[in-house]
Amino acid sequence: MATTKKNDIAATLTTCTNGLTANYPPTQSWVLGTKTYTRGDILNALQAAITAAQNTKAAHDAWLAAVAAEQAQLAQLRPVLDGLHSALDAQWGKSSPKMGEFGFTPEKPRVVTAAQKAASAAKARATRAAKKAALATVGAPAPVAPAAAPTAPAATPAAGPKTA
Repeated sequence: MATTKKNDIAATLTTCTNGLTANYPPTQSWVLGTKTYTRGDILNALQAAITAAQNTKAAHDAWLAAVAAEQAQLAQLRPVLDGLHSALDAQWGKSSPKMGEFGFTPEKPRVVTAAQKAASAAKARATRAAKKAALATVGAPAPVAPAAAPTAPAATPAAGPKTA
């Protein structure tokens, strides 16, 4: 059978059961492969499969309900655990091995190499210098371009008769 849902499997098997019951007498038998099956044998096998499909569907639904209940409980517990973790951090310290006794992983201290410290210091100096330069340009008045001396307008030729 192709992959189908449990309800579809149970419905198909129930339909097959109904078809066998309606169309064949109780004494009907079939030779399938090398074995002979009566109508009762096939109906019993169908009913067992239907029951198994219904049971697994019910178990799956129960499991889904249990998972939902678990998630709801954890959602209610999360703020309490967060508060407890904060309180224990304050009392014992974040990196204390005592945190492990309560089920919390202690934080590991950050290890910074000498090269990382030197790079950080150089970056801080460069940032300070850039900020200082930016503040210097912001606080200083804008440079004023020297004004050009007024020049006398160019003399225009006197209006006279035009000659062409």
